[in-house]
Amino acid sequence: MKEGEFTESDERTGEGRQERTARELIELLNELRVILPGVQFLFAFLLTVPFSQRFAELDGLETGAFS
Repeated sequence: MKEGEFTESDERTGEGRQERTARELIELLNELRVILPGVQFLFAFLLTVPFSQRFAELDGLETGAFS
């Protein structure tokens, strides 16, 4: 971003550059906090699939699609 973009926004919101950066960082961390359980669930699911009994019945193409 250009320096002028921060200045225009700062005048409208009344916050300084450091305050805006801190607010944006907090918003980013909140979004990461929200998405983390979903990522953990998907990772756990993908980790358990190869250990299921029916995984051995898949052919080469299907196991290749999994990995």
